[in-house]
Amino acid sequence: LSSLLCTSPFSDEEKKIALLKHELLNTTISTHWGKLDQSAALKFMIDLFPECELVVVGHSLGGHISGMSKWREHIKRFVFISVNNAHYTCARKPLNRLFEMFAIPAVAVACGYLPTKRLGLFENLPRDAAREWAFFSRQRDYLFSLPGYKERYHDFKTDILAVSFTDDEYSVEPAFSSLLNFFPRCKIDHVHLAPDQVGLKKVGHMGFFRAKNKEKLWNLVGDFLLGATRDKGSKIISGSRRASIASKL
Repeated sequence: LSSLLCTSPFSDEEKKIALLKHELLNTTISTHWGKLDQSAALKFMIDLFPECELVVVGHSLGGHISGMSKWREHIKRFVFISVNNAHYTCARKPLNRLFEMFAIPAVAVACGYLPTKRLGLFENLPRDAAREWAFFSRQRDYLFSLPGYKERYHDFKTDILAVSFTDDEYSVEPAFSSLLNFFPRCKIDHVHLAPDQVGLKKVGHMGFFRAKNKEKLWNLVGDFLLGATRDKGSKIISGSRRASIASKL
């Protein structure tokens, strides 16, 4: 494409836009977001603050791709917010989700992207990212079905605090706990909360980061982000982290 544009009559600005559109169309979760973009962001922080611990907060897909970066060994602690196994059987309405995962690739190809913003969901997805997400959601092991990915995540070692909510619009509880099984070397604490436990009527999949909820929710992960001590050998749903969060409710 670059060589064709060099001999085209388009202006420099039009060429830049054409290249950007081409790159966006071919953006994928596993390569561009997981390996390249995430790695660039982590390396930037490592270089900018070499004396500081690297602590990451990942929401949904941000936790899915956590083990893909070549800089993952530098991550001291990771907070997972609503990080779910997106296989269609873990959805609230599995058959509806399965239909969506077959329809999404066709819509993405027809439109050149997935227009999720029009549906009031989240930012529009690049064409190939949407197609890849739909493929993952049809696989029993989700994105870990890619060759070598189970081994890559098996080697990932960090502390994880996973927080999920009972009113998540997309997934039921097994979606969250089952995903954590792909992180066998991580020390994991998982807390699955109902909105009324934190004094709210609704949290859902996206609600944790809304400013109106900060007083009720953000302090739940503050101690962990700042490096509060924890019991050695703590595993999934450990009492120590549950007690720490319960004291804030």
